[in-house]
Amino acid sequence: RQAVPRHTQVEVEGDDPLRVAHGDSLTIAARAIGVKPSAGELFLRYPGSQSEFSIDADPDTSGRYLRKIDNITGPFSFIIKLNDGRSEPRRVEVVERPEAISIRCVQIMPAYVRQPDVEHLPGDLTLLSGSRLRLTIKSSKPLGATSAARFPFNRVHLSGSDRDEALTVDPADPTTARSDSNGIALPPGTNGLSVYLVNGDGLETRNPT
Repeated sequence: RQAVPRHTQVEVEGDDPLRVAHGDSLTIAARAIGVKPSAGELFLRYPGSQSEFSIDADPDTSGRYLRKIDNITGPFSFIIKLNDGRSEPRRVEVVERPEAISIRCVQIMPAYVRQPDVEHLPGDLTLLSGSRLRLTIKSSKPLGATSAARFPFNRVHLSGSDRDEALTVDPADPTTARSDSNGIALPPGTNGLSVYLVNGDGLETRNPT
């Protein structure tokens, strides 16, 4: 069976499925090849319902069309119609951002005190000068194997001294991330820390612990 000839072909940008974090916005984009209309139509189909929107020409790029969908909370599929052309159905999946659900903090004592390592509660991190901090973090979702060379990455941000320290994901348990086994050095001025985690889709923690 051959496709019916059209004056306009529609190419949707991005992966199939497109993935978006729960509650985030998504800009759906497509290009028209051939006749370029002033605007098009976007048809969204949810389980049990459907909606229709306009999709408007990008003022900066000829033949490109955009529509922003806000506060996405569930999966859906969509089709874009431009002139006499229609796209193939595309899917949008909703994923949860990773969050730290537990943090184990071990103080590595400075050599001058000759004391063993001490475990602390995350809210009680009054440490001796020269100490290092070893962290083990449990995530609500599997994490991506990231690198400090490319943002975003799994990390601890040291407030006050404004430094980022990379975390390594356990290959045997991707819901666990750890600091260097020798611990994190705490520069002068450090007064707190925040944990940022990144899942396999590159989505980062929204509200860092």
